[in-house]
Amino acid sequence: MALRIARVLFLQLSLSLAVIAMEKMPGFPLTKTRAFLLVHGFSSSTFEWTEAADHIRNQCNNCIVELVALGKHATIEEFRSSTWRDWGKPIFDTYERLIRTNDKDITLVLSSAAATILLENLANKDTLLQKEGYAPAKIIFVDPFVRPRSSFLWLAPWLQYVPFLNLDKEKQNMTEGERNNSFHIQPMTTLAQLYDLCSAVEMHLRSGIMLPKKTTLEIFYAKNDPVVDPESAMLIKSAMPNQNVVVHGVVSDKHVFSRLRERDPARISDQDRANQKLVFDAIFSPALAL
Repeated sequence: MALRIARVLFLQLSLSLAVIAMEKMPGFPLTKTRAFLLVHGFSSSTFEWTEAADHIRNQCNNCIVELVALGKHATIEEFRSSTWRDWGKPIFDTYERLIRTNDKDITLVLSSAAATILLENLANKDTLLQKEGYAPAKIIFVDPFVRPRSSFLWLAPWLQYVPFLNLDKEKQNMTEGERNNSFHIQPMTTLAQLYDLCSAVEMHLRSGIMLPKKTTLEIFYAKNDPVVDPESAMLIKSAMPNQNVVVHGVVSDKHVFSRLRERDPARISDQDRANQKLVFDAIFSPALAL
């Protein structure tokens, strides 16, 4: 009996050592856990990416899906007094927790101002995302916010000192579902923070931003975005010459066009659904996962 147990233990040890040795061999395909961080934009909430999260979970039982809420977005009071660095903290805290726990193949999916926050982080060569072995496999931007469509944002640094002055998005035909899942009131103080973030990132883009060596970036933008100047996507592309960057312009008049949930059904077209599928397939496609 003791001899049989010894043989079993010896075989288990031999197998473990063989696997370790194979993993160190060049070209050996390491098995990684696929993880997805989905991050919403300025004044929105995690509902912005719930459809994409469902898309991933319905096709991948073993994937990790994290819907990350920007910092200081729980109440209008804390949002009013927040800074753009507060907004970004949960992104990088969640990323660090995931990347340090196990060997993971991470895809970052960010919309609007969340993409802007990530660009500011990538401009720092000492950030965790830039370190070898810690970089994401893929980054996807949807309607990244660098330049606004309206020049109103440029007034925010001065208007923030006018007491109780806010921008009311409710006049933009928001549905009840959209009102319940985002701030329809945008305090001028937070708009001033958005202006500061965009200004800092545009300066970085003029100097150029390097992606981590093995990271690919895919950018989707709506050609008729009512919030973001479509030139934003091209500014990012031009700041990363000869890097793994692909840009897709789609025919849409919706900001963060990848979200259809809680929009007015009468304003959702077949083109909108095709646009959404284009993004979702880029995030996770079973054919690409083989």
